[in-house]
Amino acid sequence: MAKAYETVPSSLEIHIDLTKPETSEASVSILFRPGSENPFSFKQVGMDEEFQIEDLVFYNEEKEKIDYEKHDNKYYLKWLTYKKLYIEYSVKPGGMGRHGRQGNISKDFASFDGRIFILPDNEAIKTAAITFNIPSGWNIVTPCRKDGDTYYPDASWKTPVCESLEKSFMAFGPFTGIKKTFGHTDVCVYSFSPWPEEHKKEITEKTFSFYEYFYKTFNFDPSYPYIVCWTPKSDDGKRVFTGLWSNGQCYEMPEDTDRNWEYFSHRLSHGLNRYEPTGMILKSIKDEWVIEGWSVYMEEKATVAAGIGEEGKRWNELYERYLKTMEAHPGWDHPLEREHEVKDKEAMEFFHYCKSPLVFKMLEMEMKKKTGKTMEEFMCYAYNKYGNFKGSFPFKEELEHFTGISFEEFWNRFVREKGCISPLWQEEL
Repeated sequence: MAKAYETVPSSLEIHIDLTKPETSEASVSILFRPGSENPFSFKQVGMDEEFQIEDLVFYNEEKEKIDYEKHDNKYYLKWLTYKKLYIEYSVKPGGMGRHGRQGNISKDFASFDGRIFILPDNEAIKTAAITFNIPSGWNIVTPCRKDGDTYYPDASWKTPVCESLEKSFMAFGPFTGIKKTFGHTDVCVYSFSPWPEEHKKEITEKTFSFYEYFYKTFNFDPSYPYIVCWTPKSDDGKRVFTGLWSNGQCYEMPEDTDRNWEYFSHRLSHGLNRYEPTGMILKSIKDEWVIEGWSVYMEEKATVAAGIGEEGKRWNELYERYLKTMEAHPGWDHPLEREHEVKDKEAMEFFHYCKSPLVFKMLEMEMKKKTGKTMEEFMCYAYNKYGNFKGSFPFKEELEHFTGISFEEFWNRFVREKGCISPLWQEEL
């Protein structure tokens, strides 16, 4: 049955003005209608160094300015009584962060996600509406649902509006899109219109090919639009990471690179094993290493399946990185099942994207050698049973049930204990 959308005023009404892209800033106006209580704490979703907030003002329905104090990313109001709260500020995305500049606003295009927002802290936002003012010749690309000139972050009815508001991307500029349907999901791929037609066609066809692989291999079918937007780099030639979640991805693709497709596969896999509402939740915190382990594993599997990756090359590179890192930082060695205890940021990066995937690949080889079954077959079985957050996924227990053998010895050696790993990849056997 189709959902009857809310007809009452939204608890958040947001307007974003991008008509002065030469300033690299957006003007944001937010009208907040509180529920039963007036929250006095508001959070800046993005980090200061990545999203610069300026000229911030809070005021009530009488246009009376409300003073505040800022601590870290929180704003604490000194006046707690209001029927409506107005928040106005300018924001400049594009600070350097993971995978490049975090968003972009320039004369050619703009892109960012919900990290530009200042939102009520610990307040359940039931409804939100977003409007935009953009330069002539630009269009709007976002997974948010469109109704007239207004966009709503409720395309997936299973997900809290606040989470969708924070994590959904928004892109603006001369983008053109093509739609293709897989199962119950419309996949829309947008690319930058000024690019050569051959380049746009190639990256669009590859995007559909990668998505189709995940659809056919794992039955990944969110049943709401999945939007992909390929953008240029920033004016200074830096990579631009806009945002990603279970409803789409947006980042730069001015050149067709293998690494960008590995990222695309990695991020698609998180739609199955992590992101709400389509992913899975692991039963034990001791299995958290599996999340990134499997996603890095899928980088090679999906690119090889698409005919653009070289089998084995990625694992040799990762193992070389592993040996060099262990030599330089022997203190980083740690049991995988206690990965969540690691506090050092660089050490955690090493666990997530180097050791975890290496052990996951070794597990796949052990499984295939002893049973003939593949990790893709197992994860398809697991996703159909636990996907869309249907219960807690006991990884090892289900793996042993699916294969009919015990992996206790493997866990004791490579997961529960620290120590150097010495894998042999298929081409070396």
